[in-house]
Amino acid sequence: MDKEFAYFYPIVTVAQTTAFRDDGTSYVHGVDGIRQGHIVYQGRLMCGKTQDELKEGCGAKRHKVVRNRIDGVGLCIVCQKKYKNNAASAWRKWSKMAEKSLG
Repeated sequence: MDKEFAYFYPIVTVAQTTAFRDDGTSYVHGVDGIRQGHIVYQGRLMCGKTQDELKEGCGAKRHKVVRNRIDGVGLCIVCQKKYKNNAASAWRKWSKMAEKSLG
């Protein structure tokens, strides 16, 4: 993906369980889950929502912004459509190049 683009993923705790150490003391262990991703372009989410809105909406306390997409995690439909229509996107450049070579 282009350097101008990144992915935003809200991270939520999906389960908590009590685990035990070798010495018999217990501790709470949380299992994190990654919610639907969004595409970031020039520091803003392409769907127009804010990072705080998304984190609040799904109950996330943390988030992750990465350059490469996380396999198996869906992306926001609005972000995908705007990415495909963005002239700076690699997808748009590739589709124009393919169109010229086929046409």
